[in-house]
Amino acid sequence: MTWPQTKPQWALGPRATARAQTRPTAAAPGIDALLLTAFLVDLVTPFLIWKGLLPDVVRWLSHGALAGMMVLAVAQMMQQDRVPGSVLFILSLSAIGGAVGYLHGQGITATAWGWWVMFQYPMVGLYAYTRDAWPEDWGQTVRRGLIAALVAVVIVQIGQFLTGETPGDHLAGLFGRHGTANLMLFIALMVSMGLGMWLANGEWKTLAAILMLSMIASVLGEIKMFLPTVLALGLLAATIYSWRHRRLGRLFLYVLALLLVAGLFVVAYDAVVSSTRNTRALSEYLQLSTLDRYLGTANRTIVDGRYVYEIGRNYALVYGWREISRDPFTMLFGMGLGARGESRTLGSSGAGLSGGPLGLSVGTSMLVMMQELGVVGMLVMGGFLIWAGWTLYADTRRYPDSDLLWLRYALLMFTVLWPVWLWYTTSWTIRVAMLVYWALLGYALAEPRLARPPAVSLLSVRAEVHRDR
Repeated sequence: MTWPQTKPQWALGPRATARAQTRPTAAAPGIDALLLTAFLVDLVTPFLIWKGLLPDVVRWLSHGALAGMMVLAVAQMMQQDRVPGSVLFILSLSAIGGAVGYLHGQGITATAWGWWVMFQYPMVGLYAYTRDAWPEDWGQTVRRGLIAALVAVVIVQIGQFLTGETPGDHLAGLFGRHGTANLMLFIALMVSMGLGMWLANGEWKTLAAILMLSMIASVLGEIKMFLPTVLALGLLAATIYSWRHRRLGRLFLYVLALLLVAGLFVVAYDAVVSSTRNTRALSEYLQLSTLDRYLGTANRTIVDGRYVYEIGRNYALVYGWREISRDPFTMLFGMGLGARGESRTLGSSGAGLSGGPLGLSVGTSMLVMMQELGVVGMLVMGGFLIWAGWTLYADTRRYPDSDLLWLRYALLMFTVLWPVWLWYTTSWTIRVAMLVYWALLGYALAEPRLARPPAVSLLSVRAEVHRDR
């Protein structure tokens, strides 16, 4: 890995300089057990629990691993005697959200659960950022592992389809029952990675494989969002490519290839989903009347013996704004952390969820954040995401020869589209995709600090000189 280095202001002597420059700073043996545990539990157990092969309690192993990372993140900050600026982001939202929840008469259990749901994955990013070292080539290892995970998901999906599972919400492979939202966000992250590898190293074969696997997974899972996701990420990648290389002729070929993938998806969707289930063709969803009915309504259904409202994505925005517009205080600060959360294990539900006109309902992360954080909290959250995206962009310019250039491009594109993910589903709490995103974000942001040669103090120079004598 090549990084631009600055020369010291004084001569250290040949042996002291050599020792300072060859001292390892960004290598650690082994695999991170906590991250691996959380990833495997969240990836494999949903399908096995759904099929009755594992008890439901197994899923809490992932929460235990996340809690362990949280404790280690605090310990690492204490050991390093430095607090990253992102901690202020978490503390400010925690203080406001906790106080507002108390003022709305919400119980401590609901507030504590709301805090955990909101910050469990940002704390994973903090854990990754504050580590002193990572295993060598950890980014490449993660990349191979995620591609293998995508292959495994598609294989299970094909097995489901061949054994009679109808394309739809349950045909999500390892993500199990009602797992297509989790699958969609994982696909978006994988496509971002494939485009990042293409931008950094020209790896078009890997990109093509990821696109084809993602298309198959989306068709079997009846994921209509695949089409706008690929087009949006492809447009971002094309913009970055044209800015970097100024090769419009080659860019035109890649755009044609992307449109070909989109066309194949439409044909495959209509053949596998629309014709077999006798539902609307994918093109009909582009009509404004159909799209409005699909996104702008709330439907009541029975889930596990109780009524639950499934809120359309556009309706969620209208409903959320209406709920926080009751008075200026609620508009500014929301109803507190956990106001739109529910834990059936803990037997708690937030004030905004249980007291709202729709009662227990399924919404989006945009709705949750609007109702729990208010305008002030949303601005703080947006400011953090803008900072993260800008830092990733600056690092792509600052370290063009880095081995993690592909990862920075991938995270940058995914981060730019955060408003889409928040609008689409409960993305902030989607397991697997969020674990991977926040862990890699912390790793990428910390990598320049870890790769930098250690600072050489005057005392260490004197010690080197004394040993040389």
